[in-house]
Amino acid sequence: MKLKIKAFFIGLEFKIEREVDIPVEILQDRIISELKKLDYNILDSLPNKTIFKDHKYDGRKASAFETWERANGGSFEIIENNHHQSLKFLFSVSIAEPLFAIIVLALMCFLIGYMVFPFALVITVLNIQRGIDVKNKMQQIFNAVVQSPEG
Repeated sequence: MKLKIKAFFIGLEFKIEREVDIPVEILQDRIISELKKLDYNILDSLPNKTIFKDHKYDGRKASAFETWERANGGSFEIIENNHHQSLKFLFSVSIAEPLFAIIVLALMCFLIGYMVFPFALVITVLNIQRGIDVKNKMQQIFNAVVQSPEG
């Protein structure tokens, strides 16, 4: 996990990587199938890399409940080294909204004198939980892509 700040995006980037023994074509089909099933927009699909983005950031309205376990975007990359092949899954989760809310609460504390620590703590705990939930959901997607053909 690392902090990612890039062009109006402040978030956390996660990486999952595992060796796989599945042909590239089957992996690509599974990746695209899983992303379409979960209504992600596929921005680019190359033979060894698929880049996706959540529809929330393309102007469609979505509730907080709908986006709770969704990554903002990411990529699947198939890496071939000698006789080994691995699948790398990078995805990011925005922390801009909770960071903004905490800053506003802190400003209220200084300017108006409200005691905001409990609110900031609740926002922080909820967003840590969201990060855990997103990571678990993305792990499920990754596992669905790399599962063996018979299972």
